Amino acid sequence: MHGRGFMIDSATFEITDPATLSSWSHNSTEDDTNLAYTVPAGTDRILIAYWAQERAFPDHLGPTGVTYGGQAMTFIDQVDTTGGWGRRLQAWYILEAGIAAASGNAIQTQGIGTGAGSAVRSFFMAGAYEHVNQTDPIGALDSDFSTSAGNGQISVSLTGTVAGSRLVAGSHNEDSGTPAWTSPLGVQLAVNEASNMGATIADCASPGGTVTVEVTWANAFQDRTLIAFELLGS
Repeated sequence: MHGRGFMIDSATFEITDPATLSSWSHNSTEDDTNLAYTVPAGTDRILIAYWAQERAFPDHLGPTGVTYGGQAMTFIDQVDTTGGWGRRLQAWYILEAGIAAASGNAIQTQGIGTGAGSAVRSFFMAGAYEHVNQTDPIGALDSDFSTSAGNGQISVSLTGTVAGSRLVAGSHNEDSGTPAWTSPLGVQLAVNEASNMGATIADCASPGGTVTVEVTWANAFQDRTLIAFELLGS
């Protein structure tokens, strides 16, 4: 851990870089709409949750909201592919005040019905960090999807990142398979759900400037999604 200082009117303010607080986790079965995740004690915490869903378009709805221990999480981004077996990937977060106020440790979807509007082959992935800016936690952000079989690659660019900030990326693939992230990203989680779909999380400390976030899926079919963003220090 290290910090970066700056001065305003001769006063020095130290910014502490974000750090991993606890390992990423995920549901152990498909069609789950909640995940139990306990956030350890820490300073200026953030809990991040990715929601991965198969068969998301056009007749199956994703969550309209997500809560942690009954506290509303904040929406980051969503990306969909098209077609009857499409993917949907959402990213959400909750900060220190909400984590402290939570009753229990359940990450729970809101607004998902049953029948034709229900989630199909869905699950959460979640991880926690500390020393995160509690006013503006998200810096650079980008997302994309692919519906081409190609070579299994998908990438985005995060521009203007701050050296020492934390880059977090999540990807969802039409089939299970082995994900390979390009440097400097390191795999934090790889999920294979009953050979029906795969998902993965990676993160790293940003080197600063523009960073290409790219993952290649072995055994990829067509549809895959990617959401990447920057966590700023406190």
